Amino acid sequence: YAQIDTSKNSMTLETGSYFDLSTNSGFNNAYYEKTVAIVESGMVDVIVCDKDNYYNLSSSGLFLNLEDEKVADIYKTYTNRVLTTKHAETGEEVKVGIDVSDSEWFKKLNTYSNGAVVLISPKAPHLDKVKPFIDFLVHKSDQ
Repeated sequence: YAQIDTSKNSMTLETGSYFDLSTNSGFNNAYYEKTVAIVESGMVDVIVCDKDNYYNLSSSGLFLNLEDEKVADIYKTYTNRVLTTKHAETGEEVKVGIDVSDSEWFKKLNTYSNGAVVLISPKAPHLDKVKPFIDFLVHKSDQ
């Protein structure tokens, strides 16, 4: 979908950082900290999480506001899928999530049974590949 030349670049789909912020667990803290570290370091373009974790992650201010000019095309294309949350510190309403719960790809993988949300890293090294990824998830549902 993103037409990445894998002979020159690599693409990794990291699936080992599962955590459930609705429970109190030491493992949750470690995986959450790993997720924060990879987002803040600019190692990832997006994080896909379930809806429960979305509400906790999105309020942190860690992810790109979809009203940012850098992602205007994504916001315009997927306005009907945008999720809003309140920033934990400022109380400001921010639009940071794109609901892809109806993705057939995720349904076939039997993941995200309570819904899936895409969050964009503000330091995404391949920001130009984010929209094709979302297109893939959404249009896979349309086929």
